Amino acid sequence: MKAYIIHLFVNCGGAEAVTFDMARVFEGVRVECGELLNISCDYKAIEVRNFLYDMLFHTRQFLRYRRLLLVSSFKELVHLRSDGLVVDTCSNVPVRGVDITYIHYPAVLSTNPSNTLIWRVYEWLIRRKVRELIGSPRYVLANSSWTASKVREVYGINAEVLYPPVDVDYFRYDGRVKEKIIVTISRITYEKKLHILPQIALKLPQYEWYLVGSVGRAGRGVLDKLERGKPKNLHILTNLSRNELRELLLSASFYIHPPFAEHFGIAVAEAAAAGVIPIVYKDGGAWTDIVAPISPELGYGEPEEIPTIIRKLENSRDVGELRERTVMRANQFTTQRFREEFMKIVMSTITH
Repeated sequence: MKAYIIHLFVNCGGAEAVTFDMARVFEGVRVECGELLNISCDYKAIEVRNFLYDMLFHTRQFLRYRRLLLVSSFKELVHLRSDGLVVDTCSNVPVRGVDITYIHYPAVLSTNPSNTLIWRVYEWLIRRKVRELIGSPRYVLANSSWTASKVREVYGINAEVLYPPVDVDYFRYDGRVKEKIIVTISRITYEKKLHILPQIALKLPQYEWYLVGSVGRAGRGVLDKLERGKPKNLHILTNLSRNELRELLLSASFYIHPPFAEHFGIAVAEAAAAGVIPIVYKDGGAWTDIVAPISPELGYGEPEEIPTIIRKLENSRDVGELRERTVMRANQFTTQRFREEFMKIVMSTITH
């Protein structure tokens, strides 16, 4: 039996981590090697020939619509073959005729909406394509309870929560003494609202603050603006190795996530595994599924609240216990747990 995983590879982030670990699960249950799209690796790639898709392929824009086109084209190809189990980690739509759909955030919702004519036309195209694709897969999965609530709101479907895989063992806290270090991990882009970091760092001069993240062409302007306006205690690291990131997190006291509603937040979970107390915006899966269960004191509504929260925590006799709860919460998101839960879903799909 073959397993097909449909995914559009444009970044190296949480969605890609989910896709690769799903492929490893298929190998573990002796399903023939998963077929991934648009990536150079050991797996086979199937070329999708679609004029509109080809026209959009060389741009990083219109990603939501590109994903829908990809799924539409590939679904037709698989339907003609009728020879395998199909997993969609790409469209963010409960696609008709697909066995398992994993939704990171519903395709009909935008994280950065606009009211321009072009944007309204784009949203209309997305809604039209979603209507063509939507149906009732055998399993609809979501990356957090927060995302599952959005899926229920816009699609009227109850999604099962399957947390993304986090390499908890790699980042696991080793008990070392924490230093006066704050870390933020984020792609450097406009929508992440990183412009708030310099003004907050100024209010915490006793801490060295490290912003770690990748930057593409769209984020160059954001990076330049941050570099020009940052205080001496704010450092921007764009080419940090995985080992260097681990060492930084193991030494850091606090993790600050910018005021953006993360759908899940793998970076937040990695920081928690390293014993870094996370402080995040009170919205999104990073808040509802990772941080709020640790302590309701670790969320903020306005960025100006962050210095007050840190000062309160650093003077608390309970900070050690809070750090222990942080590490314990991270244990809910291990790669092993993800693979075990997904394997149950795969076996249920195959045998019924």
